[in-house]
Amino acid sequence: MKHGRIQARPDIARFEGKTVYFVDGQSEEFDLIVCATGYHVSFPFLPPGLVPVKGSIAKLYGGCVLAEYKNLYIIGTSQLRYGFGPVVTPGMDLMARMMLAQDQMELPIGLVMKESGVRLPTTHLIDPHAALRSIQRGKRLLPLLLWKEKKLRKKLAAPATTPPVYPAKPATNPRVEVF
Repeated sequence: MKHGRIQARPDIARFEGKTVYFVDGQSEEFDLIVCATGYHVSFPFLPPGLVPVKGSIAKLYGGCVLAEYKNLYIIGTSQLRYGFGPVVTPGMDLMARMMLAQDQMELPIGLVMKESGVRLPTTHLIDPHAALRSIQRGKRLLPLLLWKEKKLRKKLAAPATTPPVYPAKPATNPRVEVF
């Protein structure tokens, strides 16, 4: 924003395709919209309750995806000590890789992460060094998620096996004596 390449805009009245109509009557076409809500974690542009938030923590797998939806990526809800700077480029590289992986999956990548044991965050405060290690680990493990997605898809598609139903009273042959 300091350099003038990015400009803050008034509230959005509505969308029509790539055209954004603002409450002040202006409109313009955009390829990308970044909603900077500040440090208060809220998503006024999404249906209420879509993104679970507990206190200041957005409950997102990998810090960016939900288990229920494909192609919905929510970034920037964590607060990195010392600033976001060192994490932006590697983090966005991982995000791009996740999007490409999601394109190869039928199930939401967040569901695959959940079923693979990825935990939801317990704090919004992040150590940048730990974040960089997690990003590197995520890049290494991303191909494994593709494999796990196929396995999970088969598991979910398999018909549920139902236990055999036994009659309440076993049928007896009147000619057989039971002692």
